[in-house]
Amino acid sequence: MKFDFNKYPGKYVMRCKTEEEAKEFCEVMHEAGRNWYSETSYLKYTNWGVCKGETVYYFNEGMCGHIHGVQDYTILEWSDFRKEKEMTKSELKTGMVVECRIGDKCMVLLDTPKGDILLQEDVWLCMGNYKDDMRNTIDGDFDIIAVYEPQRYVCEMLRRNWNDQKCIWRRSEVKEVKEVKEVTLSEIAEKFGVDVEDIRIKEE
Repeated sequence: MKFDFNKYPGKYVMRCKTEEEAKEFCEVMHEAGRNWYSETSYLKYTNWGVCKGETVYYFNEGMCGHIHGVQDYTILEWSDFRKEKEMTKSELKTGMVVECRIGDKCMVLLDTPKGDILLQEDVWLCMGNYKDDMRNTIDGDFDIIAVYEPQRYVCEMLRRNWNDQKCIWRRSEVKEVKEVKEVTLSEIAEKFGVDVEDIRIKEE
């Protein structure tokens, strides 16, 4: 996983909400040739257990601390940078929402009487038909291309308000679709205050 330390000199800290994130970021710092202030390797320990989900790393100083003690530093979230990592099926948790290649969204439900499933409006998909890289073994249209953060409350899960969550991972091969705006020559002429006859479209 890549992180360009040169883009964040000075007063920056990195928050790691989970121990897995802390281990990943410590490995990234080690690979970049960085150590703890004591010159100890980041691979030896992460110090995440002290503050746990509130842990921040002062990566330019080789220290860590509690997020509530951060002053005059910009807080970065490792979860925002680890999107580059290809997520696996084993990382899915109940309440997460996934997006399939055809655009459908489903909620992840683990350990149901039907096993691990992806719930749509009125049907469900068996997660047993997915490989570890979250590609569907039967129909590529149902490959998982994005994962969204879990719903916090059961009532939100039941209401299926699945469009408000933050995207925590998107398949690297999938590009965001940009809206194409269509305009007429008359609209262009009006914008620039000229007659349509005076407009010439030149090649780039």
